[in-house]
Amino acid sequence: MTQYLENTNNPVNENRITVMSKAGFAPEPKRSYAGDIWGIIVSILLIIGGASGQFVLRGTNSSAALIVAGFLFLAWDIFSIIYKNNTFKKTEAEYSNRKIRVSKLERMVKADGRVLSVPVNVRIVCDKGLTILDYGPRLNGTPMTRDSKLGEYSGSTWYVRNILTFENLDLTAVFEADYYPAEIVIRLFSDKNIIGIDLPGGLNLIPYETPQQNPQQIPENIQR
Repeated sequence: MTQYLENTNNPVNENRITVMSKAGFAPEPKRSYAGDIWGIIVSILLIIGGASGQFVLRGTNSSAALIVAGFLFLAWDIFSIIYKNNTFKKTEAEYSNRKIRVSKLERMVKADGRVLSVPVNVRIVCDKGLTILDYGPRLNGTPMTRDSKLGEYSGSTWYVRNILTFENLDLTAVFEADYYPAEIVIRLFSDKNIIGIDLPGGLNLIPYETPQQNPQQIPENIQR
C-alpha cells in the first residue's frame, strides 16, 4: 500500500479487493472542429493564391505546386472532420450506454433499503499521478466532495449496500458497509494506463451483471 493509507483504519498489510476500470480517464465527449475549420480556410487561401499566379510554393517557385499543396491540406482537413465526427458519435454512444447502465445499477442498489445505525465515512485517496484530473466519484448517485490539494474525495453513507461509480471513469463497485469501522478508505491508482481502486478486504463486494467482456481484458473484479 502507499503512504496515503498509513495511519488509517485500513492496515497496510490487510487483504485488499481490487476493481479495475475498462479504460483510463473517460470524460463526457465534446465536439470541436475549430482547428479544422481554420485549416480549411488556410487551404482555400493557398488554392486562391496559387490560382492567381501571384504566389508560389516556397522552395519550388511554382504556383501550381501551391495549388496542389492547398488541395492536399484541404483534403486532410475534411478527412479530419469526418474522422472526429465518427469518433465523437462512437464515444458519445459508449458514454451514454455507461450512464444508462450506472443509473440502473444505482436504482437497484438503492432498492435494497437497509440502513446503518450510524453513518460511515467513505474516503478515496488518489496516487500522486492521479490528483490532476477530476474523476467525479459518486457514492449512491451523490457526487463526493473533492479536495484537490490533498488528492482526496470524501462522502458518507447511511446505507448497508452502496454503489461507487465515477462520472469520468468506467469503473463501478457495489459493496456492503455493515460491520465496518467508522471510515472506509479506498485507494485510486493507475496501472499501465488503466485505473483501478483498492477497497478494504473487510468489505463485502457484491457482484453484478456487466456486459460480456473480451477475455483478453482485465477482469472487473480481482481478489488479491
